[in-house]
Amino acid sequence: MTLPLIFDVVQPAGLKILLGQVPLEAVDLYPVLENVTVNVSRTEAGIASIALTSMRDETGAWPVLDGGYFSRWNPIRIVADFGSYSEDVLWGYVLQVTPEFPQDRSAAKVTVEIQDQTIALDRETKTREWNAPSNDTVMTDGDIVSSIGVANGLRTKSSNGVGLSVTPLAQDKTDFRFITERAEQLGYEFRIQFGEIFFGPINLSGTPQKTLLVYAGPDTTVLEFSIAEEAATPAEAFLSTMQGGETPEPVEARMQPDLKILGRDAAYEEGQTGLPPFSWNIKPEGDPDPDAAQMLAQAKVNEASLSIAAEALVDSTLYGHVIRPGATIGVDGIGQRYGGDFYVDAVEHVFDATGYTQKASLLKNGINGG
Repeated sequence: MTLPLIFDVVQPAGLKILLGQVPLEAVDLYPVLENVTVNVSRTEAGIASIALTSMRDETGAWPVLDGGYFSRWNPIRIVADFGSYSEDVLWGYVLQVTPEFPQDRSAAKVTVEIQDQTIALDRETKTREWNAPSNDTVMTDGDIVSSIGVANGLRTKSSNGVGLSVTPLAQDKTDFRFITERAEQLGYEFRIQFGEIFFGPINLSGTPQKTLLVYAGPDTTVLEFSIAEEAATPAEAFLSTMQGGETPEPVEARMQPDLKILGRDAAYEEGQTGLPPFSWNIKPEGDPDPDAAQMLAQAKVNEASLSIAAEALVDSTLYGHVIRPGATIGVDGIGQRYGGDFYVDAVEHVFDATGYTQKASLLKNGINGG
């Protein structure tokens, strides 16, 4: 007799911690591990915190501190273990170790702070000029980011943006801060995940991640789900720039969101009948390149169009995967208006005694797609 799927035993999702240049699993730490929290985002550096109980052994040593696990800049990988397979959550480096020795010796603990691989690009200030007049070739922003990646042992995603070709382009800061600044000027996202750089505009295309299921009986994977829809968002924007060489004149360009719509209808178009258009006037600061100003303005309009925000608390054991920021994900069970694909903005991963949960912050620009 075969039991229904509802009676299947699901192996709880767990955690693996790998340390060192040649990653080795730190199994000795698991008995004293209290919790691990990881925060990753499509635009911010990923960070993590590991809390461990600290005990002194019969020789007077404190194994968590004295065992060499968390030496400065030790490479570390946090991995979600789903039994027959595993998925990476964060690759990074040990940045800070905080031991605590309270009056109650049984409450002694160690907290370890970690940052993802972006921190390796934030150690050394580089002074150089890209696309100097003496150079034979002119590099785009995408070429420059790829060159920096290769120099640091990092790959670049094939979907990266091209950016612009600025001649010359001066750098007098760390590679991380230089790329971050260029991303901000272009309206790009910049992140490093698992040895690979993404540097480009919001991308709502591609294959969505496994669908989240709300109120789906035994198939439910979402413990809690909430939505906030903001109506006060622009349907268009007007960018004013000065163009024309020696005698520049103001030029105004009308811009509308150009992202793929995650739904049947664009949310920003709803309710416009009978009302004056909801629009922005964008005036660039300083005297930027007109092409850069237009790219940044388009990115701002696109970002504003993602006016439906949601938060999902996910049981990772039931869901069975690590949710990735910067990609779309389906949501089912919340009705026609809001159902369908969302864009993953950020994810908080929590591993503790109760299991493994993920709190995903989601964005959407469309309605009536469920």
